[in-house]
Amino acid sequence: MAQFYSIQEAADYLQVDYKVVYRLVRDGSIPSARVGWQYRMTLDDLSAYLNAQRVKQSKSAGAPPAQPAPSRQSRANGKNSNGRAPLPSGVSRVQARQMEQNALNRFRKKVQDVATIQHPTTKEMLYVDRWDDLYTAFDNREALMQAFNTAFLDRETLATTPHNSRARFTVPGVSPLVLEMRFVGHLETFCSSGSDDTPVSLQDLLVMIEELNEEQEGTGAVYVMGLASPTGWAADAVAAIRNTGTGQAYFDSYVRIFLLDLLTGELIYDELDPETGKFAGLFRLPTPAEDQSVLADQLRAESARGSGLILNEFAAERKASLELVLNAARSVEAEGHHRLLDDPREGWMLVNV
Repeated sequence: MAQFYSIQEAADYLQVDYKVVYRLVRDGSIPSARVGWQYRMTLDDLSAYLNAQRVKQSKSAGAPPAQPAPSRQSRANGKNSNGRAPLPSGVSRVQARQMEQNALNRFRKKVQDVATIQHPTTKEMLYVDRWDDLYTAFDNREALMQAFNTAFLDRETLATTPHNSRARFTVPGVSPLVLEMRFVGHLETFCSSGSDDTPVSLQDLLVMIEELNEEQEGTGAVYVMGLASPTGWAADAVAAIRNTGTGQAYFDSYVRIFLLDLLTGELIYDELDPETGKFAGLFRLPTPAEDQSVLADQLRAESARGSGLILNEFAAERKASLELVLNAARSVEAEGHHRLLDDPREGWMLVNV
């Protein structure tokens, strides 16, 4: 009887990253069968792929060298090889990083404000005094290094490029409860083009679901997971999560998924499952008051680097309304260390006193 491999097991067998195998499965390079929400392949499938690669490399041995890719420095600066900045399209790399920080910081603060939480499957009431003791942060800097073709990342690059970061809280118990927000961006596109406008596909969602299912089987925990995309979600990905009563949507009482569209603010989840809906408040985008507080923190940090800020530019970079930024700036001005000025040429400015 043939032995079937999951994507992770195939990656271990081939000694490559999980996502490499996933891409090969998705484009048909490695034959596979989809069983429910997971992919399976045989040893013969993997061997056939390796043999095909050997033949392909042998035939191309005499081919002329490919054109060199843009240097890491060019990509890091968001420029093409001719030195010109690409035309902006969609969400910029800097905007995506800002979205990532805001989404994860909001989620972390919301969880830290929780005093009591009910376990979604056992119904046990969980009381938490110190959420910080249960917190773990992850990011994907290794993928950034691969995208930039470098062995190191400087602080400026990290500050202006999304990391696909994750904020996780794990409440221990017989059935541990994991609350997590994960940023889902196309890192290769952000690094090579400087921006992205492609919604996250169903195939990308499926590989994340498979990762979660395999992790859940190993830990026995219950996962309440928010997936935040800076470029939105494809229609078939939305249909896979939003339950319309047809029986086609994903459902697992041990892995409850929320899709957050950071462009529109829409939160997508199984609204027909009351237990899932009880956690929606952890993942929704903030109220204007919460947004203003975040912008005020950013204004303080940005103004500390120089003599002042042009608020029109600040608002444009963050895709925030000037009115909301002005309200945040007024709250910063009231603290006595900054002054708000209406400059005839530059418009509203926040300057250090």
